[in-house]
Amino acid sequence: SAEKLIAADVNNDKKITANDLVELRKLILGLTTKLSNNDSWTFVPKSYIHPDVTFPYNAPRSININNLIADKLDQDFTGIKIGDVDQNASASFAGNTSGNRSAKNLTLSAEDKSVVSGDVVTIDVTANNFRDVFGYQFTANLAGMELVEVKSGAIAMDETNYGIPAAGKMTMSWSTETGANVADGEVLFTLVMRANNAGRVSNMIALSSDVTSAESYGANMNANGIELNFRNGDVQTSAYALYQNEPNPFKATTSVSFNMAQAGKADFTLTDVTGKVVYTRTVEAVKGMNTVEFSRNDVTASGIVYYTITSGDFTATKAMIVIE
Repeated sequence: SAEKLIAADVNNDKKITANDLVELRKLILGLTTKLSNNDSWTFVPKSYIHPDVTFPYNAPRSININNLIADKLDQDFTGIKIGDVDQNASASFAGNTSGNRSAKNLTLSAEDKSVVSGDVVTIDVTANNFRDVFGYQFTANLAGMELVEVKSGAIAMDETNYGIPAAGKMTMSWSTETGANVADGEVLFTLVMRANNAGRVSNMIALSSDVTSAESYGANMNANGIELNFRNGDVQTSAYALYQNEPNPFKATTSVSFNMAQAGKADFTLTDVTGKVVYTRTVEAVKGMNTVEFSRNDVTASGIVYYTITSGDFTATKAMIVIE
């Protein structure tokens, strides 16, 4: 319709191009607070008939009344929200409201891992229900992490698809004209992040609608939810397990994750290649996944150092590499 074309002309150059999408996406990602060459709303006289509905951009934005000597009723306008091509914008002054959401959420998935301060980690994001997806967007709240870049996978990503509107925030917006289908488990895109603190990735990234509303768009452009889950493919909550330290080799600090079948004490012993004990520590562990961090000050040896966990009848040993 003429109104949708006017709404789509985001940069107000009287044509619809990819530049309109780029301009609007900057606003969605929170990189700008207003459109550079347009207003938030425009108003066309309701009685106006477009002579050419394929080129409505010269439509009047005012009503002229000459020789006003009597009441002039029904002088109405049609309000058009710029960028709102699906015409679901709310004109309420009560504040922003979320649109209707169906139960068909798009579920993104990534592998959980331990990180330490200074690590640059890659996080491959997949999905098992990426069917007829026309787009999605979200805000990611980052705690102790910062975004370095986003790499393309099954879907193409570039610098116009994501932004850093504020410290601790990352925004993302992606869309396609035809609807995309990606095989289960195939990498959609990869986040490259730098850790500023030690911790688990699952505790450092969370989706929200703080800046960019978290939603996805399926068949018929219906708005659905979007969520991010983290998986631990090697974690068995019913069994004890010791995992490889990360990073390895390490120079300053490293983290060791271990799984406990039940809560209790876990004793760690670090030995050098001669069998000499260089460090010991006892931690009160919870049932399930735990993480303990070792620093270079703890590990006085260099080269290969063995770390052993003992908890009840469970014991396991792995090797870490300490570099100068």
